[in-house]
Amino acid sequence: MRKQTFYTAVNVYLEAAARYVAISEPSLMCKTTSKQTYSQFPIYGMIIDPDDRPQGKYYDKNFDDLCERQQYFMASITAKKMLDDDYAFAEDLLKLQKALKFNRWRWLEAFNIDFSIKDRDYDQAIRLLSNLIKAGNWPKPVLYRWRVQLGSCFCALEKIKTSVTYLYDAVMQDQEDGFDAEIDAEFIRANQMGEIEWVRGVHCDVLIIAIQAILTATSVALDRATSSKTRQMQIVGWMLVLSQYEWPRFYETTKYAIEKIKSDGSFTYPNLLDFIYEGGVIEELAWLLNQDITLNISNASDSRELREQLIKAVRSTISPSILIRNFLIITKGDILSEMELPNR
Repeated sequence: MRKQTFYTAVNVYLEAAARYVAISEPSLMCKTTSKQTYSQFPIYGMIIDPDDRPQGKYYDKNFDDLCERQQYFMASITAKKMLDDDYAFAEDLLKLQKALKFNRWRWLEAFNIDFSIKDRDYDQAIRLLSNLIKAGNWPKPVLYRWRVQLGSCFCALEKIKTSVTYLYDAVMQDQEDGFDAEIDAEFIRANQMGEIEWVRGVHCDVLIIAIQAILTATSVALDRATSSKTRQMQIVGWMLVLSQYEWPRFYETTKYAIEKIKSDGSFTYPNLLDFIYEGGVIEELAWLLNQDITLNISNASDSRELREQLIKAVRSTISPSILIRNFLIITKGDILSEMELPNR
């Protein structure tokens, strides 16, 4: 009877894990060229405000595979814990694993990473992710997914600088999908599991995670950048540009940057206006002009011309995701240097 229970639990563990990965990371299970297929994976919660996280089932009527994926995930986890909690079962599972070497199955490695994150064992997830990334030869969607997960795990451990470098790598990675889409907060809310949230492997979801980490790190950098006013202004410029994304999510950062400029009495960041598009930020800059604050953020010859340029900036039709990513590409070396990180 115990032997039958053991093999049934092993079958549920592996079968449910395989079905979960087939939905959440199709590129690990089969070759696909469909642009409609993207990763769906858990990270440490960095998008939805903790006070806005729903309680209850993980279901969204707009995503047919959502409930099914979560059911497979939880079924596999339950079976695995059943095996681990029984000493004899755990010993037999280890023997079976050595014989079949299923611990090397790539799709099962992906499941184990997600399991560790769901269990909030971020140190274990970091070890697994670091080793797999070093091994190389992964499909692009998988590498993208793992960089984001690794960055979120470091963020969970409050190692923000290290988090930024991996999230930056993900943002820099070429992805065909996601720039024209919008972040789907409903999808993420429907997938909440405590402090863990599922995101899609598309730029619109990942970009906001990276911005969250970068703004946290730059706030710390600004507090310590007391020796160089030029460096302080550069950091304030980063804040103004990045805090526009998903406005008004990062409004407090915008407000902090504006107050810093006001207290300094002037602000210089060449060509900053090329990356300003959000009406709320433009209004704040116009307010500074009305306070007789000197702003050198464009090629305008005087404040009147700058006001005209601000009006035109409101009418910009460029995709925010593309503009912000272009800004991150241009400033990558400076931002990582400020955080005393290697330029990866």
